[in-house]
Amino acid sequence: MNNTGNIKARVVASVFAIALINGLQHSLSPVLSSVHEYYSEVDVSLVQMLITVPTLVACVFAVLTGWLALHISKKKIFLFAALVAGASGLIPLLSDSFGLLFASRALYGVALGIVVSLVTALVADFFEGDERVQVMGIQGASVGAGLMLVTTLAGFVGKADFRYSYYLSVLGFISFALLLILLPERPVAQSPTGQKKQIRLNRQVFIMAAFLFAEGFFIIIYTTNLSMHLAGALKGNTAIAGTITGVFSVAQIIMGILLGKISRITGRYTLPAAMFALAAGYLMMVFFPGNLPMLLVAAVFCGFSQSVYCAKAMSEVTLVVDPDSTPMASSLLTVALCLSQFISPVVINTLSGAFFGGATTTGAYLLGSIGIGIVAIGCTIWKRKSN
Repeated sequence: MNNTGNIKARVVASVFAIALINGLQHSLSPVLSSVHEYYSEVDVSLVQMLITVPTLVACVFAVLTGWLALHISKKKIFLFAALVAGASGLIPLLSDSFGLLFASRALYGVALGIVVSLVTALVADFFEGDERVQVMGIQGASVGAGLMLVTTLAGFVGKADFRYSYYLSVLGFISFALLLILLPERPVAQSPTGQKKQIRLNRQVFIMAAFLFAEGFFIIIYTTNLSMHLAGALKGNTAIAGTITGVFSVAQIIMGILLGKISRITGRYTLPAAMFALAAGYLMMVFFPGNLPMLLVAAVFCGFSQSVYCAKAMSEVTLVVDPDSTPMASSLLTVALCLSQFISPVVINTLSGAFFGGATTTGAYLLGSIGIGIVAIGCTIWKRKSN
């Protein structure tokens, strides 16, 4: 393998290491029902925000990362994020307090904002054309792999005590070690003498951000409601919740690897196709809450949506801006994704209460299906006009 091939292989391996940090966002997803039962005095929306509060903090640090990437090497920024991810997850072990748990999840958002916004720019630094799309698909697959690892482990260790899931934060330190060894140190590019680096974003970037906001708003319904949505013999079983979420992640992995082929088949309509898949998955969740095979099929549809949409959107945004603006463009999309996921539980639960008389998971999934279906139609029209 020549030197260029070796460097690219190290970058791809680093992408998988970064995915361990992403996966920690959902380390509590399979045990949310246990957390809610233990902290019974805490409102359900606040418990669900343990998954989404990192995204609020991530919004701020995503924008900051877009600017920092012009002055500090990406490797140093990623290493900092890995340390924050590892350390923040251990904080709840200091005291049995929901407030401390909530604060630790918010601190983890610093790491999440950095890695989600910067990984696209990292791939853009080393890959171009179809190869970039392929690697972005691999990046989406790696996120699915990280999510599968974290949620499956959390589901099984959390079966005895949900607090055991806190120890999964050690993955942040593992990511640090891998990035320290694997990720190439690429000096920050210098501008010509006397010229200041400028960030230029265009209308296309903001339209992409708006649609990613919608995708993020509805896709987060899957993980924040799953463990509480299971019916009959499945209800309250953290291991089954972890397994279903694991299948969701496997679908992400497979679809990410196949992103290049999927894009060629769906053409300009890859993004709306991913949205329609999410709508179909949620309808299955609504009508078959106690049917494990159907829930697994729904997980595949939802995993397809998240993997394909996010990877393809992040890949497309690199094509409409110059290299210096790529970190900030991907940061803007990250802000849209994170902000939407933060506000989603409160908005969806409020709407569910208004339409169905209570904040039910069935209502949440039904609203999600209708909402993302409408957005998918709008995205189809946009793609038809813009290509």
